[in-house]
Amino acid sequence: MIIALIDDNDYERNHISSLIMDKFKNLNIPIKRFDFFKSGEEFLRNWHSNEYDLIILDIFMDKMSGIELARRIRNQNTNVRIVFCSASNDFACESYSVDASYYIQKPVTSENIHCMIQRLNIEDYELRRFILLPDQQKILLRNIIYAEYSNHVIIIHRKNGPDLKIRLSLSKFTDLLRDYTYFIACNKGTIVNMYEISEWQPMYFTMSNHDTVGISRRKKNEIEKEYRNFLFTSIRKDL
Repeated sequence: MIIALIDDNDYERNHISSLIMDKFKNLNIPIKRFDFFKSGEEFLRNWHSNEYDLIILDIFMDKMSGIELARRIRNQNTNVRIVFCSASNDFACESYSVDASYYIQKPVTSENIHCMIQRLNIEDYELRRFILLPDQQKILLRNIIYAEYSNHVIIIHRKNGPDLKIRLSLSKFTDLLRDYTYFIACNKGTIVNMYEISEWQPMYFTMSNHDTVGISRRKKNEIEKEYRNFLFTSIRKDL
């Protein structure tokens, strides 16, 4: 997810972004990029339409207000999710005129962020995340069970649909998955989706399609630690 936060108060930017990053991490929702701006004018100078998935705006800022900034954003992008953040509820009704998705009243708490995530249905949004392959095919990330590299070809094993073969280097394919922490390279040529691991043995994973994938002896401890962290985070998420 790519997020922009616009607030002219340094403390508020740091506080809100910290809460968001902690909550998203606990829910295994990857943040690909998090950009910060001190004013609406600074944001507009650097913004390109369709760049962000979520934009969080303070309402009371010098010169351009959050409401005015939201109107300008909506003139170019009708899909991006806009969330207002303000010390007052006075503009809650006006936020509907720019199709805001949520309204948070300061001081912002972890519970506020949790409610925002639920209202925006961000977890469902992540289920629809995809990568774009060089041939312009869209592959749903959560549809990938694991991928293996052989003779300059990536073979993607999927939950729904046949295996997909594409001529691509392992490094370039790895780069496509770099921001999604639930993928792990368990040996030199294989990347698995940890959501799709159904059994864990000391030297291999059994995947949801019943295939077994070997674990590198050299990286065994590192892989074990990463998978334990994934399981721990997943348990916390379900509590």
